[in-house]
Amino acid sequence: MKSHGDNRYLWVITLAVLGATTLVQPVEMLLVVILLALIGWAIMALASWAGNKTHR
Repeated sequence: MKSHGDNRYLWVITLAVLGATTLVQPVEMLLVVILLALIGWAIMALASWAGNKTHR
């Protein structure tokens, strides 16, 4: 990770918390990842659709 200053420590702490949560509650983390992926896919599809509508 390329970062400057205190951001590196924030990322390390964040990744450590996510890793620990994944070890303790793997099913919940998997469901959250799937849900976030579906939301991201829906937003991308909506943005693509809206972009196609503006070019016509």
